[in-house]
Parts: sequence; C-alpha cells; structure tokens
Amino acid sequence: MPLIELFKKEKCTQEYIAQQMKVLNCKKYRQQISEWVRGERLPDAYSIWCLSKILGVSADDVLEACLESAGRL
Repeated sequence: MPLIELFKKEKCTQEYIAQQMKVLNCKKYRQQISEWVRGERLPDAYSIWCLSKILGVSADDVLEACLESAGRL
C-alpha cells in the first residue's frame, strides 16, 4: 500500500504528520513528507521510525509503503 494510503487508513493528514514529527523532534517539514508521498525521495531511518510511532504501525510497514510509493516494489 502506498504511503498516502497508509496515511488515509490511519486517518492522518500530511499536516498532522508534520506536526507530530515536530513533537518527536524530527526536523522534517511538510514539503519533505509530500515528497515521500509522491515517491520522489525516501525518508531516512529516523523519519521512518517517527512515522511508525505516529501511525501506530511497524517500521517495516512504513518502509514498504515508502518503497511502493517510489515504485521500487
């Protein structure tokens, strides 16, 4: 499932994700999250961990969603 679908499944907007990542001290902005969703770039390991905590899924699920969004699966 692409990253955008994972966000929808967990009922999270990109804005919400960006706000929560700031709470977790991830210095990522909405633009980078948008790039991840569009598959233009992959998040680093710490960002994947942050996303997994925010979305309540495993880091493996987040990585798989990111790779699918980038067309690498």
